[in-house]
Amino acid sequence: MRIFIIIVAYNFEPWIDRCLGSLRESLISVYPVVVDNCSSDNTVQIIEKNYPEVHLIKSSSNRGFGLGNNSGMAYAVSRNADYIFLLNQDAWIGKNTIERLLLAFEDHPDFSLLSPIHLDSTARYLDRGFSSYANLPMEVKVGQFDAYAGEVTQIDFINAAFWMFSINTLKTIGGFSPLFFYCGEDVDWINRLKYHQCKLGYVDSAYGCHDRENRRSTHDSSAAYHLSEYLNLNYSFGKAFMMAILAVVKKCFVSLLNGNFSKVAFYIKTLWNITIKTFAVLRERRRVKKRGMHYINGV
Repeated sequence: MRIFIIIVAYNFEPWIDRCLGSLRESLISVYPVVVDNCSSDNTVQIIEKNYPEVHLIKSSSNRGFGLGNNSGMAYAVSRNADYIFLLNQDAWIGKNTIERLLLAFEDHPDFSLLSPIHLDSTARYLDRGFSSYANLPMEVKVGQFDAYAGEVTQIDFINAAFWMFSINTLKTIGGFSPLFFYCGEDVDWINRLKYHQCKLGYVDSAYGCHDRENRRSTHDSSAAYHLSEYLNLNYSFGKAFMMAILAVVKKCFVSLLNGNFSKVAFYIKTLWNITIKTFAVLRERRRVKKRGMHYINGV
């Protein structure tokens, strides 16, 4: 069984040892791939010196999360991968996480995407985002990860910090859309997963830790969210237009009525950035309605 771990890195240095160290301790042998998005710190040098088992892909520029993952997945496909596991650079996994996800795929072959429980960096509480969309309390149960329980809980969304799927799923859904640089690409991918009637879920006896609770994002995800709505195949194009373009127009008018001119300027910019992508959105909607390894190796 060939399992490739894809990590898109940008200034990865603070988390390298916890992230790559956890892969070394995995009970199941894995093939780690780091796609470096032109880091300005010592990421490349540290990996080359301390982690010779890692296949390092060096990008000449920061190509974003989605395209970085597409490069890593293309490499995995070329090396006859059976499964791909996408792992955030600021995250790490338990030693039996990969093993239990594999067992869950065997026990639940009707699922196309599985994820472990997402914990925060202390491993005592759930990641706040995961807690919200899984509708689970923050507190972690004592002994929850002591044994494989064999249970998978279906869910509508799981962010891409810990995603595991088979090559067959990749052949159905493809990689990430190049219309996204950062944020929103995982929403779009899961919308496509649902369109093709594939199920996603989490395994409550496996875990990964995500070190993000003490960092505030400087990226406004509003534009990416509306773009993902525009691309959502589960809507007709008319409904997608309403959820994306008209929704931004409404927010712009509300902000104008409230005298919030900075928000007005933001929504006008958002409206422009989404509207100019209309022809690309139409093209991509037609493209990904068909099953295929889209965006991988130029497909």
